Amino acid sequence: MVVCHEVMRYIAYISIYIALALCSAVAAGRDVLQLDNAVFDFGTIAEEAGVVQHVVRVRNISENPVVIVAVVASCGCTTADFARKPIKAGEESNIVVRFSPLNQAGRVFRRLVVRTSEGALEQMITVQGVVTPRPKSIEEQFPIALGAGVRIDANAHSFGYVEHGKPIYSTFEIVNTSRRTVAIGLIPSVSSRSLDIRAPQSVAAGERATIEFGYRLPEKCSIYGTLKDVVEVYVDGNKSDIPLIINAIAIDSRDLFTDIEEPKGELSDNFIKFERVFASAKGAVRRVTICNKGASPLVIRRVESEGGFFESALSGDKVLRTGECRECVVRLAPPSDMLGAVSGRLKIVTNDPRRPMLSIRVTAIIER
Repeated sequence: MVVCHEVMRYIAYISIYIALALCSAVAAGRDVLQLDNAVFDFGTIAEEAGVVQHVVRVRNISENPVVIVAVVASCGCTTADFARKPIKAGEESNIVVRFSPLNQAGRVFRRLVVRTSEGALEQMITVQGVVTPRPKSIEEQFPIALGAGVRIDANAHSFGYVEHGKPIYSTFEIVNTSRRTVAIGLIPSVSSRSLDIRAPQSVAAGERATIEFGYRLPEKCSIYGTLKDVVEVYVDGNKSDIPLIINAIAIDSRDLFTDIEEPKGELSDNFIKFERVFASAKGAVRRVTICNKGASPLVIRRVESEGGFFESALSGDKVLRTGECRECVVRLAPPSDMLGAVSGRLKIVTNDPRRPMLSIRVTAIIER
């Protein structure tokens, strides 16, 4: 027993010694350089004005040579140049901070951490200012050409979760850069049967217009899981090469439970790996378990297999009482022409208001 106490006391002494040594190292890193004018305001900068810079004077206030090994910025728009040779005791050097205002419109606040051969400095370099936006061209505002002089600001939108009984909408903006009125037509090629989309029948020369779209799911409806819509755009009767792609995930209203009452779905694994399998050896199986860790019944609304090389099946009833679990069987079923490394997702949609969709990554290497 005495020996144990002695060993424990020795370990405690060693721990304290290491902690003090680390503190000393950090303190040394913080005190070796003195930064002059480390906080600087560029004032108002025009976005198109180009790169601006500020010089920070550094002085070695320690008794030993110090090397600046890195100056790490909080944004890629800010960089720093510095000498990578030792700064002798009492000598000075410069850190030149450069800021590019391009695509940084508005108030900006950037920090740079100076790391030396002795550690990171406690005092950071801070630059700030206000960037006034430059006028953007039509091509920048509407980067996608649909044809016949019509351009659009974007052609894809993901809503994330869309709840039953809570309509959600967004817009695409289009412009007609031609000198004549053009006709606009929209025809779905992939339809969830839940998308509501409206567009003008025509757009006059030089005018802008809005395409409004969204999902309006009835309360307590039977629509769950991935909603995907692909809408072909026709300009003056000609099909554009650029379709509109819109998607969402349909779930229950999140207002059905209080924080105390809500169900909670948890998976035994978030990754399924089949390793190397032969294309002819279909039927390889992996299993994953979903459990209800919440206070109310967990209802599995939908199970989706995304990737085209596996199937999934849930065992038993789709309602899990508190503490109950269900097994989901994932079976490899690749088409005969699918070879090589493949990846997909198993998605389980439930009435869990915090995590309505549980996702499992599924991979395999299929060989002939």
